[in-house]
Amino acid sequence: MSTSTHRFLHEEDGVSRHVAGMTVLVVDDYQWICDLIAMGLEGLGFHALTASNGTEAWEVVTMHGAGNINLLITEVEITGTGGRELTGMGGKELAEWFLRENPQGRVIMMSAFPHELNLEERIVVLRKPFGHEELITKIDEMFAMAGTP
Repeated sequence: MSTSTHRFLHEEDGVSRHVAGMTVLVVDDYQWICDLIAMGLEGLGFHALTASNGTEAWEVVTMHGAGNINLLITEVEITGTGGRELTGMGGKELAEWFLRENPQGRVIMMSAFPHELNLEERIVVLRKPFGHEELITKIDEMFAMAGTP
C-alpha cells in the first residue's frame, strides 16, 4: 500500500473545476501496474492508495472508510480475499461491495475484454491497454456526470 496527498486541478474552460482531496484506490494483481497508475494520479494531485488483491483492497477500504475513497480503479481479474467474508471477491465483486459501502463512490474497471461485462451506471470500463490521458479523460467524464463540484 502506498499513499500521497495532493489536489487535482482541472483546466478552467468547460472541463474546468477544482476537486480537492480526491482519493483513489488502485487495485491490480501486478503491483507495478498499481504503482504506475498511482504515480501518474499523484502527479496530478490525487491522493492514491494501492492494493494488489481483494484482501488488501478490503483492508484499505475498511481502514480509510469507504466514504473517504472517491474512486476505485480495479482490474476485473484480481484474486480474492483469502478467507474473509468476501471470499472469492474478484474485481466486479469488489466494485459492487465498494459501491454498497459508498453510494457516492465511482468505479473504473480495467479489462482487456470490456464487452463481457454487465455493469451498473456508477461503473465504467477502461479497455486495456490504455494511456495516461485516456484514464484522466475517463475520470473527468465520470465526475462531470456525477456533478462533483
